[in-house]
Amino acid sequence: MDVLNNREWSILIWFTALALYVGLSPRMQEVRASLIDVIQSFFVWKIQSVLFLALSYVSIVVYFLHEMDMWHIGQLKSTLIWFFAVAFLSFFDIENYKKDSGLFKKTLLDNIKLIALVEFLIGFYVLPFLAELILFPVLVLITMPHAYSQTDEKYKSVETLFGTILAIFGFSLIIYALYELATNFFVFTKPETAEDFLLPPFLTLAYLPFIFALVIYTTYENIFVRLQFSIKNKWVKRFTKAFALIVFNFHIKDLERWVWMLQVRDTNNLRDVFKAWKDFRAMRKVEKTPPSISKNEGWSPYEAQGFLKEHGIETGYYKELQGDWFASSPYVEFGDGLIKANIAYYIDGNSRSARSLRVTVNINDGKDTDLARNKMLDAVETLFQKSTNHILPEKIKEAIINEKNIDDIYDLYSVSFENEVCANHRLNGSTLRFCIAMLEDSQKH
Repeated sequence: MDVLNNREWSILIWFTALALYVGLSPRMQEVRASLIDVIQSFFVWKIQSVLFLALSYVSIVVYFLHEMDMWHIGQLKSTLIWFFAVAFLSFFDIENYKKDSGLFKKTLLDNIKLIALVEFLIGFYVLPFLAELILFPVLVLITMPHAYSQTDEKYKSVETLFGTILAIFGFSLIIYALYELATNFFVFTKPETAEDFLLPPFLTLAYLPFIFALVIYTTYENIFVRLQFSIKNKWVKRFTKAFALIVFNFHIKDLERWVWMLQVRDTNNLRDVFKAWKDFRAMRKVEKTPPSISKNEGWSPYEAQGFLKEHGIETGYYKELQGDWFASSPYVEFGDGLIKANIAYYIDGNSRSARSLRVTVNINDGKDTDLARNKMLDAVETLFQKSTNHILPEKIKEAIINEKNIDDIYDLYSVSFENEVCANHRLNGSTLRFCIAMLEDSQKH
C-alpha cells in the first residue's frame, strides 16, 4: 500500500504551496504575524498537557489493539489522520459535549451509519493524480462561498447554486466509486480494506471515555474556580468541593445548578451548603412530578418552558433568585442586519406556578424590522394559543402588525404589546415586547 494516495498527495502539494506563499510573500507579512500569535497561543501548558494526555491515551489503545492483532504498522497513516481529524478537533467541542450529553451517542452513530461506508468508498477509490490536483482547489473555491452564503438569508440563491454544484460533484464521486467497486471488487475484498474501514469507528469508540473524562475534569475545574470567589471560609470551601465530588460525581448538569444556588446566596457555613442541597433536591423532585396547576393559578412553569420549542426557543431551568422565580431562553439570532436581531422568551412566577410569559425581540438594524415583526407575530400566536387554548385576538394581531402599543384584558389575563423605538440609534433599532400575565385577582376567582 502506498504511503499516500493521489488525493492525499494533491492536498499535501497544495498546502505546501500555500505555506510557502504565506511564509515568503511580502504581501503576507500581517498574516504571518497573526499566524505566529496563533501558534504561540497553542503552546500553553494547558493545551499541551491535554494533547499529551490524548496522545498517551491513544497510544495505549493502539498498543492493546496491536497486542490483540487488531492493529499493525500499515495502519499508522490511518491512525494519524483519525487523530488530527477526529481526536484533536474534538477538543473544540468540549463545551458542546457539556451542554448536550446526547452528542456522545451521535458521535458514535455517525461512525457506523451507511454514510460512513459511502465516505470510505469515496476515499478508497480516488481519481487519477492530475484530476485530484485540479479538483482540490476547484472544490475549495466552491465550498468557501457556499459556506459563507449560509450565514445570510439574502444569499439563498448563491447557496442553492453552489450547493447544487457540490451535490452533483458528490454524486459523481459516488458513481465513480461504485464503478470502481464493480470492476475492481477483488481490491476492495482484501483484509486490509476491512481493517482500514473498521479502524476509525473503533478508535472513536475507544476515545469517547477520554472525552467524557475531559468534560468532567474541565467542569469541576470551572466549578472550583467559581467556588473560590463565592465561599470565603476555606474549610467550608474545601468541604463543598469534596461534597460536590462525592454527591454529584458525573452528574455535571445537576452540579452546575447546585453551585449556581450557592453563588446567588450568602454561603458562609455548612448549614448554608446543606440548605442549598436540600432546596435543590426539593426542586428536582417537583420537576419530576410537577403539581397540577389550575387555570386561576397560571401555568405550570415546566410546561411553559417548551411553549415556543417549535420556534427553536426554549428556556433553561425554572429557578429562584432572591425570592423571585424565573426562567429565560438564550437569545436566538436572525436577520440580515449589520448587527443581527434576536428573540428571547421569559417566564416569571412563584415556586409553584408561572404568572407571566414574555417574548422580547431586539431589532439592532432597521433593515430587519419586517422580519422581526413577523418573527414576533409567529411566536406570539403560538404562545397565546398554548397558554390560553385560544387563537390570538385580531386586535392584538393588528397591533403587532402595525407596531402599535396595546394593553388589554382577555379572560383572566392581562395582554400587552409594546414597540419601543430606540432614539438616536445609529441603525434605527427598536425593541418589541409582548406579555401575557395573570390578573392580580385571578387567584381569588
